[in-house]
Parts: sequence; structure tokens; C-alpha cells
Amino acid sequence: MPDGQPAGLRFNVSDSAGVALIAVGWDTEIGVDVERIRPAPYRALASRFFAREEADDLLSLDDEDLPEAFFACWTRKEAYLKCMGTGLRTPLQSFAVSVRTQDPVRLRRPERPEHAGWYLGDLAPGNGYAAALATATVPQRITTATLVPHPLGP
Repeated sequence: MPDGQPAGLRFNVSDSAGVALIAVGWDTEIGVDVERIRPAPYRALASRFFAREEADDLLSLDDEDLPEAFFACWTRKEAYLKCMGTGLRTPLQSFAVSVRTQDPVRLRRPERPEHAGWYLGDLAPGNGYAAALATATVPQRITTATLVPHPLGP
């Protein structure tokens, strides 16, 4: 919106390896991301692209905890960027989110001070996936639904 104030229905979409998420909100900016947890050079990627505090947290984890934490961090960051409307034009190092999956989900260091009150939370799309939701206001309610593909025909 030209004046910076959202109005009406807002939505955001993400997909990864056969799973899609659609987030819908009213009168608030919204962002969602889903990723299939897969092998990657987690430590190298975190050191190169994530904020220093995020990379330090990830580098301190055991190998078995690293994949889930890496993708939790990634989806939180991407959901936040999508909520801001900037996508990857905003450097990933310019803000920080919580990393450890046992810690509360939050913006540790927002990209902009006015984002300090924004909502950031994890979603549970199913085993082998990580997902996150970001909104510019704290949601009154989050409702989830799972749609299972059904083959067409008799």
C-alpha cells in the first residue's frame, strides 16, 4: 500500500518438494516459508549468509541437531523477508532470528526497529519439513488445515 498501511485480505504462498503452504490474513502483512529438510553444507552456508549470532548458534550444535535447526532458521528468516515484502533483496545478515528449536521463536534483532513487535512462529507441515509464519501484528488466531492429495477418477 502506498501509505505503508495494509488493508484487507493478505496472503502469501510457499512450496517445497510436494508441500505447499498458504497463509491468509486480514489487515496485516504476512509471510510464510516451507522447506524440505535435506543435506546441505549447513555450517558453510550459515557462516557465509546468516547473521553472526545465528551462525555462532548453529556452529555450536551437534551434527544430529544441525539440519532441523538450520532449516528452522532459514524458514523463519524467509518468512520475515516475505512479510516485509523485500525478499532476498534484504541481506540475511541484517537481522537475526532465534535458531535453536527448543528456544522460543522470535526476532532476535529485527531489520528495522519498528518490526520489534512482529509475530514470528513455526508451523508443523509434517516430518522432514520446516516452516515458519511471520505477520506484522500478533495474530488473534492461527488455524491450520492439511490437504491430502486425492487421485482423480473412479
